[in-house]
Amino acid sequence: MSMRAPYVWEYSADAPARTALSTAQVIIGEVHESGTVTEVAIVMPAAAAAETTSYRIFTIQNRGTAGTGTVTIATIDTSTTGFTAYDERVATLATAANLLVPAGAVLAVSETVNSSGVAHNGYKVTVKVSRT
Repeated sequence: MSMRAPYVWEYSADAPARTALSTAQVIIGEVHESGTVTEVAIVMPAAAAAETTSYRIFTIQNRGTAGTGTVTIATIDTSTTGFTAYDERVATLATAANLLVPAGAVLAVSETVNSSGVAHNGYKVTVKVSRT
């Protein structure tokens, strides 16, 4: 058994507003110590509507220690559930293997759109990593 106490690192980033068709990537941070992602959440300061055909997809990725990886950690979208202003939405986590992040890995959120997308007024994304 390890003598180290459990510890949770919290990484967060603020993303700027986007128009309906714009896509982007935002760096969340670099992992300090190897661990397992336990939660990903997004909070928006203004509502973003749900739309079944034109929606926005937020994909949180482990970009690896070189910043070039594309391992999906979690996803959240506006296809069936929108965002309520200042109400945290927790993302659906990927499989257990995808949640393991090594020290030095870069975490990022990638925004893509389906059809004509949906605009938003910016948001804060938070990723919690428990050390292993």
